[in-house]
Amino acid sequence: MLPRRRWRRLLRSLHLYGGLLCSGYLVVYGLSSLLFSHHIERLERDGPTREWTDTLSAPITRAEPGRTARRIATELGLVGRVTPEVPIWTDSTGLSFNVSRPGHRFVVRAVESGEVSVKGTKLGPVTVLKGLHDARRYPDSFALSLWWNYTHLTVLVLLFSTMSGIFLWFGQGRFTTTGWVVLVGGSLACVALIGWLVA
Repeated sequence: MLPRRRWRRLLRSLHLYGGLLCSGYLVVYGLSSLLFSHHIERLERDGPTREWTDTLSAPITRAEPGRTARRIATELGLVGRVTPEVPIWTDSTGLSFNVSRPGHRFVVRAVESGEVSVKGTKLGPVTVLKGLHDARRYPDSFALSLWWNYTHLTVLVLLFSTMSGIFLWFGQGRFTTTGWVVLVGGSLACVALIGWLVA
């Protein structure tokens, strides 16, 4: 079994390098949080737009429009989240829905015969940052699946860093008044804010 000093050294190294590993994610998360908070619309400039048409392998029906929209997106190779959850079907435009992911947005319209028109827009860097803030897992995209896993790794590292930081501070044996005030005050403020929001 490792002596106490070596355990502390190992814990300190994990604390340090875990923070360095997740620093890039935290920078992106911090920037996207600022963009959400301050609504800087003038920075959200979309890139070029491309339009094309295609024909599905089989006609579509009006039954289960949500499932139909996801099938169309998969067949066209459009990776992203289909919105709205229940797409709209009208006699004039057929089935209309959007497919979006960080970096791209597609507007899709399909008619019962299987003819499809797509308008794809490449999004600007500010919109991409905001999209990464709430990125979901997309099995068809390696990069976005990797980001999703990076998100969960960062959460685990943050939890570990918080607990290990408290442990390392507590193990110093010098419990300053300032340290206790910051630890207890910050914890109580967080609990009070959550309680106020829930009430």
